[in-house]
Amino acid sequence: MPAPVTSKIRLFVACPEELAAERAMVHSVAKDLNKSLCAEFSFILEVADWTTHVTSSVGRPEGVILHAIPLDSWDVFIGMLWKRFGSPTGASNKDDSQPFLSGTEEEFTLAYQLAAATGRPRILMYRCIRSVDPSTVDVEEMGKVNKFFAEFSPSGSHPGLVQRFESLGDFERRVHDDLIKVVLDVAKEVGSQRQLEEQRQRDAMFLALPSAEGFQGFFTVSTNEARNQRKRQALLAERSLVRLIAHVGHSYIARVGNRFGDEVVKLLEAGSRFQLVVLNPWSETGLMIAIGESDQQIGGLDFNSSRVDLTTIDAVSIIENSVYYKFSLLQILEGYANLRETFGDLIELRFTRSNIPGSIMLTSDTGFFEPYLSVDLRERLRKAFHTFEVQYSRSGYFYRHASAYFDTLWKVSEPCNEFLANQGTYRSKLRESLETSS
Repeated sequence: MPAPVTSKIRLFVACPEELAAERAMVHSVAKDLNKSLCAEFSFILEVADWTTHVTSSVGRPEGVILHAIPLDSWDVFIGMLWKRFGSPTGASNKDDSQPFLSGTEEEFTLAYQLAAATGRPRILMYRCIRSVDPSTVDVEEMGKVNKFFAEFSPSGSHPGLVQRFESLGDFERRVHDDLIKVVLDVAKEVGSQRQLEEQRQRDAMFLALPSAEGFQGFFTVSTNEARNQRKRQALLAERSLVRLIAHVGHSYIARVGNRFGDEVVKLLEAGSRFQLVVLNPWSETGLMIAIGESDQQIGGLDFNSSRVDLTTIDAVSIIENSVYYKFSLLQILEGYANLRETFGDLIELRFTRSNIPGSIMLTSDTGFFEPYLSVDLRERLRKAFHTFEVQYSRSGYFYRHASAYFDTLWKVSEPCNEFLANQGTYRSKLRESLETSS
C-alpha cells in the first residue's frame, strides 16, 4: 500500500448496523494504537464512518456518505458482514451495470476497483460467524451475504482473503493484529523516504562521538530508522549469543509487530542463542506503565493533587486491561512460546521484579543502551522511542559494565515457566504491597 501523503492513515469502516459494536471496536483499537505504536512513527490512525464524519443532507444516502468521506481519502477499507446484507443504494456497478444491493457492497466495490488500479486503499474484510437463532435469520439476506463472500474465491469477481470472527473479543484481536501490520508497512515506506536526510544527520553526529571510549552511535527520534538498521545489522552478524534487557521486548519476539522478528528468527536458525530478561508485570513498575498508558483516567484518581492514593484502585485490574499487558506482554508470551517450540533452548526468557532503568541489547561485538524515562503521572507514557540510544563496541568500558549487569540480573531472574506458574502469587503480593504502603 503506498504511504499516505500526510501523517494520517484514514480507515474507512463499512458494515450494517447489526455490527455497530464491532465498528466501535475499530475506533477503540485505533485509539490504543495511536497512543502506542503510531506515536513512534509520528502519524495517527483516523477512523471514518457515516456515524462520525457525515452530517444530514439531501440526496442519495450513499452519495452523501461518499461526498463527506471521499474515496480517494481512504488508506484502508475495513468491511464487515454478518446476517444482513443491507438495502439497495440506487447506484450501479460501472463494470457490469448491476445495481448495488447495499451500501457495504457499493463501498467495497469502489474500494476494490480503486485498489486494483492504484494499490490503495488496503482492504481488510471480516465475516462474523457468531451463532444465531435460525428463526431470526432472513433467508434472502443471508443468501446475499453468502453470495458476496463466495466471490472472494480464486475464481470469483473479487478474489481475496476474508478473516472470520465469532465474538467481539475475537474481532478485537484480529483487527488489532491487522492494523499493526498496516502501521508497520506504512512506517517502512515513510522511513525509506527519510533515509538520505537521516544519513546526513548520522554523519554529522558520528563525527562528535568519543570513539576512543568505544562509542559508535548516538540516536534520537529523528534518526530512529538508523538506530533500527544498526540493530538489524548487529543481530544478523551474531553467531554466538544475544542478550536483551527490556520492559517487554515486544520489538523482538512479539507474535505480531516484532520489527526485529525476522532477524531474531535468522539468528536462531543459524544456531545462535537469545536470552531475554523482561519486567514482571505484577510489580509497581508494571503498574506505573499501565497507569501512564491509560492517560491517568483511573477510578477518579486526581493526578493534579499533591499525593495520589493508589490503595483505592484495583492494581491487578488496571494492569490486565492496559495496552501494555494485553497487546505487548501477552503477545511476547505467545511469540516466545512459538519460538521455543521451534528452536528449543536456543531462546530463553526470564522475568524480574527489579526495576529496569533502560533497555540493553548485547551481541558479541556491540551493545545498545536506551534509558527509560520514569513514568510521569501527569502525562501518558508512550510506548515509543522518545529518549535517546547509544551504541558502543566491545572494547569500551560501557560494554563491560552492561555485560556484568545483564549476567547478574539473569542469575536472579525467574524462568518463564516459573513466572507463569506463580502469577497468582505475584498478583496477591502487588495488592498487599499497595495496601500496606498507605
